Amino acid sequence: MVEEIWLSLDQAVPCGLIVNELLANSLKDAFSHGQCGTVGLELHVGPPGKLTLKVWDNGVGFPPNDLGTAYASLGLELVHDLVRQLQGIAVTESNPSVRVTITFPQDLALVRLSAE
Repeated sequence: MVEEIWLSLDQAVPCGLIVNELLANSLKDAFSHGQCGTVGLELHVGPPGKLTLKVWDNGVGFPPNDLGTAYASLGLELVHDLVRQLQGIAVTESNPSVRVTITFPQDLALVRLSAE
C-alpha cells in the first residue's frame, strides 16, 4: 500500500532509485526455480515528520549468517548511500524472507507522489 504523500524532488529521486534496486533484487534473487511468491511495497507517514518506506518479499531470504555479506553488493551499497542522502535509517531483516524498512524525515519542499 502506498499512501498519497508529498515528497520534495530531492527525496523523490533517491526513493525511486531505492525502490527500483530493492524490487529488482527481490525479483532476481528471492524466488528460485520458478517458485511463486509475493513482493511488497509500502510508503506511509510514520512518526510525526517522518516517512517510512518498506520493501519486502516472502522469498528465500539471505543465507544464515550472511546478512553482513549481503551489504557488500554494489546495489545494496547504493541503497545505503541513498538512505544516508535522505538522512534516514535503514533496517534489514531476513527471517527467512527479506524486509527493508527505511525511515527518513519528510522534507518541506514538496511534490505530489501518488499511487495513481
